[in-house]
Amino acid sequence: MVYELHKKETGKVGDYWEIAKRIAATEFPKRRAKQITEEENEQWVFNIARVTVGKTLRSEDPERFRQSKRTLQSRIGRYMRQAERHLDSVCEGRFP
Repeated sequence: MVYELHKKETGKVGDYWEIAKRIAATEFPKRRAKQITEEENEQWVFNIARVTVGKTLRSEDPERFRQSKRTLQSRIGRYMRQAERHLDSVCEGRFP
């Protein structure tokens, strides 16, 4: 999903935060439908990208918000590199 959203128009080229917000907006309703508890949502890595959670955390603890945002952007970058590696391997005939 990260790779697909990267290829779509996200507003800014290479903006991993925008990708994270779109994933959170897409996936959170699915999590809510499964009746996942609030404690489990707190542990979900994309939870910080939700609008309400981001606003609350930004106002209550800006340093924690910045650190969490940086960590999430790093993970998105890691997912992108892994997707590129998998696609390159498949193109070369090597399957993971």
